Amino acid sequence: MTVVRAGLDVSRTSGFVVGLSTKWVVLHELADGVYLDGIVMLRRDLITRAERDSGYLARASEELRQRPRHSTWALDATTADLLR
Repeated sequence: MTVVRAGLDVSRTSGFVVGLSTKWVVLHELADGVYLDGIVMLRRDLITRAERDSGYLARASEELRQRPRHSTWALDATTADLLR
């Protein structure tokens, strides 16, 4: 998935959604197109568009034997919960 946040210096972030709350989207970010990198937290109110991947990223990550980190955060998780 690619998340677009218009008007910011870094306006596009690609990765796998690994957490979601009412205020935040947590992505396992991709570097250089297909390599899993760090975890980023994006405020939902700043997201202007989300673009679904065609499946290429999942297939590429699987071929590279990478697995996105998955979480068990609840939808009502607080910012502090997400940072732990």
